[in-house]
Amino acid sequence: MPALEEDPLPPLPGGEEEPLPFGSIGDEDEVEVVQTHATGRFRSIVLEGERGTARIEEEDGEEEPERPTGPQPAGEVGHEVSLERVDARREEVARDILRQATSQPIDVLLEEPRDAETAVPEDFDADEAVGNARRASGLWYALAVLLALVLLGQWVHHNRHTLVAVPWLAEPLRSVYGLLGRTVEPSWDLGRYEVRLLGDPEGSEDLHRLTVQAAIAVAPDAGWPQPPPVLRVLLSDRWGNELARADLPPREWALGGVPARLAPGQRVDARLEVAAPERVSGVSVLPCLPDDAGGLHCRE
Repeated sequence: MPALEEDPLPPLPGGEEEPLPFGSIGDEDEVEVVQTHATGRFRSIVLEGERGTARIEEEDGEEEPERPTGPQPAGEVGHEVSLERVDARREEVARDILRQATSQPIDVLLEEPRDAETAVPEDFDADEAVGNARRASGLWYALAVLLALVLLGQWVHHNRHTLVAVPWLAEPLRSVYGLLGRTVEPSWDLGRYEVRLLGDPEGSEDLHRLTVQAAIAVAPDAGWPQPPPVLRVLLSDRWGNELARADLPPREWALGGVPARLAPGQRVDARLEVAAPERVSGVSVLPCLPDDAGGLHCRE
């Protein structure tokens, strides 16, 4: 019968191969396949050398092969025991593989382990490795936006008197400052007021009081309407020395109703009554407006 070439048994995973009971086979030993036959149920390979004979059997079918009942040589008995240990080891390895395959994802099983030298550190920066600029984190962007808002708020507060004169910004600014308990008004220009005396001052029945007629207007070239001013009346002698002064709010000098704003070119008449000492020879009227600190500024 011609000899059949068989593939060698695969090495056992996870452990070293068990030595044959009749000793190891060296380079000087010759192994010769003397008989190989296939029955349909078993494959049998007989190895013959100087130190003994090994017989390897594998079951192809489901039924267990018949074991000889007669006495067997000591070498064959030891070899069968070794094969049983090999089969048990294979079954154990198969169970371990199945256990790992059912308990871990396939990508974990296929992932090759990395050694400590080739593993990527957790703080590895790919941009820095290729020479790109470092990317700023979201916290820096948030801080930059917050800083920009703070700077914008400071700029608006510094220019509030100019911005409140813009029609579409006036109401939002007044609302915001109103929430803070403050008022904001445009930067009024005292130079835009025009004050003109009408006739000479008149004395009343009370010799110690003086009545002054005047016309108050806002210059036609003014950029925006302005509030009615506070009028300061200055009384002086014939040498120009100041004898007395009086500050009159709009409700005390306006004839008729007091408008909230005087439009450019609008005129209102004023009647001012002040206490007058003796020797009064000069009268002047100056427009004034209050400031944020509560003081009163008048045009010189």
